[in-house]
Amino acid sequence: MFAINLLRTITFIGGAAYLIFTQNHSLVLGVNVLLYLATALSIGGLAMLLIPTIKTSMQNLLVPSIAALMVLIFALNSWFGGVTADSRSFSLFNVLVAVLIGSLAATEIAQSFIDSDEDVLELRISGAIGALATLVFIFAPLDIINALGILSAYLAVSAIQRAVWIATAKNKSA
Repeated sequence: MFAINLLRTITFIGGAAYLIFTQNHSLVLGVNVLLYLATALSIGGLAMLLIPTIKTSMQNLLVPSIAALMVLIFALNSWFGGVTADSRSFSLFNVLVAVLIGSLAATEIAQSFIDSDEDVLELRISGAIGALATLVFIFAPLDIINALGILSAYLAVSAIQRAVWIATAKNKSA
């Protein structure tokens, strides 16, 4: 879990910092950040499958990596098809963000019920943060500024939660 959380923490910090400190809040910026997130999570997750010393379940690596790869393909298709400020492109952006965040949340929640040796509470917390963000992207009436604000808030909160999770000392004797 350490390597997965490190990858996601670094990726989320980069995406959150870019969204927070950029003055331009447009759909093009959102698609660029989505491309960055999907590329880093898919290539990083699939590359971790090749490292034999990483001890984690295939489900926790493979499902989010494949979902991120699919989001990457659809985002690249919309990017090269021409990102416009119409409602169709914005709806596709919301769906792709919801799929990316939702796949991470679903696998973390499922992992918390399957594995007893992992950090169950931390998996459920990060899964709940992701599930809440997914529900916001699916059901809330967002405009582009609100959507990028919610995305940057999710990335920042999730990165901080994962960084604390990584830095917390494990008590193996209990």
